[in-house]
Amino acid sequence: MQEITYQKDPLLTALLSLFCPGAGQIYNGEPGKGVLFLSTFWIFGIPWIWSIIDAFYVSVKINDGKLPNLGNATHVFLFVLIPLLTVAIFWMMILLGVVSVLKV
Repeated sequence: MQEITYQKDPLLTALLSLFCPGAGQIYNGEPGKGVLFLSTFWIFGIPWIWSIIDAFYVSVKINDGKLPNLGNATHVFLFVLIPLLTVAIFWMMILLGVVSVLKV
């Protein structure tokens, strides 16, 4: 039985990382690296640009056969990124004054 491997879309991985740092790495099957980029983005902000570049070039290397295709780590989106993004959005809403958590 032959295993089906899917090509990675370098543009999609770069766009994923543009909108959510680390999402392109998770799409490439590197959830550890994706979570690392996401967590360091909130601390430093600078790794975000590197995340976009890395996601693009890793997907190109996967397509060229230079790196193994590890599949997609979609379970990480469900259990890690979605809760983190929810907390981040709520936190930003508090900072912007959209939501008041201390109604006295």
